Amino acid sequence: MREGVIIEGSRVIRIDAVLELAAVAETVTVTGDNTDADLEARGYTGNPNLLFFETHADLGGPIVRDRAWFYAFYNHFRIDKAVSGVDRSVATDLGDFDNFGGKVTLRLTDQDRVIGYTQWGLKEKPKRGLSTDVGPDSVLAYQSGWPYAPIQRVDIPGTGTNQPIFLTDLSENRSENITIVDLRLDKAFNVGASGCVTPMLDLYNLVNSNAVTNFSLRTGDNERVIAALDPLAMKLGVRYQF
Repeated sequence: MREGVIIEGSRVIRIDAVLELAAVAETVTVTGDNTDADLEARGYTGNPNLLFFETHADLGGPIVRDRAWFYAFYNHFRIDKAVSGVDRSVATDLGDFDNFGGKVTLRLTDQDRVIGYTQWGLKEKPKRGLSTDVGPDSVLAYQSGWPYAPIQRVDIPGTGTNQPIFLTDLSENRSENITIVDLRLDKAFNVGASGCVTPMLDLYNLVNSNAVTNFSLRTGDNERVIAALDPLAMKLGVRYQF
C-alpha cells in the first residue's frame, strides 16, 4: 500500500502509502466537577464539557512511481459545553470544526521539485451569542493575574454619550494566578510486520483546579463569576498506523 522514495545519505529507503486514523471521545460521565460553594455564591453554575469528540484521518502515497506523490487529511472536532447561568435544557454552547486539505509533490529532476498545498477550515457555532455575559478566555499552562477595577457607566453631560469609568485604581485589585497541569500517557504496540497500535490516555486539569478565568466587572454584580477552569477530564483514544 505504500510507494515512495526517501534518499538518506547513500541509502535509498522505499516507503509505501501511509494511512493513519485516530479518534478521541469524551462525555460528561468522565468529566469532573470543580464547582464549590464559593463559586456558586458568586453566581457560577459551571460550564463543563457535555460532549467532546475528535476524529482524524490522513492518507498519502504515490501518483506516479518515483515522480509524483499526494497527501490528504481530514479532521473533525465537535464540542458541546454548558454555559454558566443558562439551563442546559434551554441551550448549550455547541461547536463543530472541520479542517481538511492536501498536498501534491512532483519530482521534475533529482534536484527540482514542485509542491502544491492547500488547507481549508470550517467553523460552525449555531448558538453563537447565547449569553452576552460569557466573555472570551484563553488557557495557558500558567497565567498570571491581571489588574482590574469595578466599572460604572455614566452619562457625559452635553455629549449624549454613556461611557464606562473605573471606580478604583487598577493597582488595588488583581485577579488570581492560574496554573494548569495536564498529563498524557501513551504506549505503542507493534502489530504484525508493519502495523502499530497506540492507546492514549489524556488527563486535563489533573489537580481539578477551579481557578476563576473571567468575572463581571459591573457594579452591583459583586464580581459575579462567569467562567472558571474546566474540571478534571479524561479522554481515551487509540491510533492505528500501518
